[in-house]
Amino acid sequence: MNELTAHQLDAVYTPMLNRIHGFFRNLDLDFVKIEFCPDLSKPINVTFLHSKKNCPLCFYSHPEPRFFFEGKNFTKLTDVVAAIQKKEQKIFTKKDIEHYKADYEKGRRILQKIAVFAGPTTSNIHFSKSAERYDLPHSRAWFVLHQPDYDLWIGRNKSHVMRYIRCLSIFVPCEYEGYPGDCICSILPGSIRAKLKKLLKSGAI
Repeated sequence: MNELTAHQLDAVYTPMLNRIHGFFRNLDLDFVKIEFCPDLSKPINVTFLHSKKNCPLCFYSHPEPRFFFEGKNFTKLTDVVAAIQKKEQKIFTKKDIEHYKADYEKGRRILQKIAVFAGPTTSNIHFSKSAERYDLPHSRAWFVLHQPDYDLWIGRNKSHVMRYIRCLSIFVPCEYEGYPGDCICSILPGSIRAKLKKLLKSGAI
């Protein structure tokens, strides 16, 4: 079997690359920027806008057509797109901010109804703007509501951010004199009612 000449190889390879580039140009992915090199054989640069991270997408035709993205091989473009979308789901975005700000305000309204505002307090949460203390009447417990600076978390791994978005801490007195108290848990503010029911039932507070 005769090997393909450079001209014959180019005649097969270039249309294939054109189809690949055309496929990505027609994608509706508002969270990524797709950049193409004038040389079609060069990697496609995928930039995640929230994290500013650049991820090259490479195409290889030998020994069989395949794509290489983020350390993994793919044989279908649709699988590459799924990988891009999955990666985006792990990143904290502006859309997430809207959701968690709404949860924060919901939790704060509940606190103002069931607890007594005891004034501002110090916050031990990273990237927190401020914190407020609320005392629960007829109970040993009190709350500290931290106000995260959500914008500073954009582009970070969502699983890491969630530790700080759970910004409502529930405390009870500590048996050690002079110690401020034991933190039973830190939760999303909006889930305070369900959490309080469980804690009251268990006798923790």
